[in-house]
Amino acid sequence: MLAMVAAMFATWASSEATNASVTGIDADAGRLAIVGALVCVLLVQINQRPAWVVAGFTAAVLAREFFELSGRDGVEVGGGLSGGVVLALAAMAVLAWDLFAGVGSPPDDAVC
Repeated sequence: MLAMVAAMFATWASSEATNASVTGIDADAGRLAIVGALVCVLLVQINQRPAWVVAGFTAAVLAREFFELSGRDGVEVGGGLSGGVVLALAAMAVLAWDLFAGVGSPPDDAVC
């Protein structure tokens, strides 16, 4: 997730018509993704399993922005946004896998 935060400082989109480019910290979705990534890292550090929910939310915010920008004419999606989407999805997948990998059968002496 910290690599995803670094991707927010890269170019998200560039416009051919105006020769302008936007980075993740310039967009509201980018700032929201940074906050989400930092909350996810905090949850992982204090060993809380719902961190995958925050990673999924961050991935959804970035994917929505990716599809919104890719649908516009004359706008080229940059590597920062594409990389952020991929990294957030990877973090969500790893955290969800860890959630289900920790599931096991109850001990034999457990009272139901």
